[in-house]
Amino acid sequence: MSQPSGGWLSTLPASVRTRLLTLGRMEEADEGASVLRKDALDSHLLIVEAGELRVELADGRGSPIGPGGVVGEMAFLENTPRSENVVARRPSRVRRVERLELFSSFAAHPADLKALLDSI
Repeated sequence: MSQPSGGWLSTLPASVRTRLLTLGRMEEADEGASVLRKDALDSHLLIVEAGELRVELADGRGSPIGPGGVVGEMAFLENTPRSENVVARRPSRVRRVERLELFSSFAAHPADLKALLDSI
């Protein structure tokens, strides 16, 4: 399976990207499926592996997120409810990475963790 190469992931150092892409679990989303719900208190972020997601803004506008992009990062970091709904614009595959798993994996690699957090 090929890894996403663009978006937010492409801004990360190779060591961070490689470590990050070993974490989490893959999930499939059909077109129109909700992948993050506004006001939910979750402990994960999503990395788009294939397809496209759409962040649905309160004013009706939307922001597309393609392969290599990340969603849910602010609620993930701040342990706060989700600020917007996110849906799949087309069939998509995302990597769901839990907060505890990420911080545990990066604990022995503080420079990589700093680079990751600085990118968000």
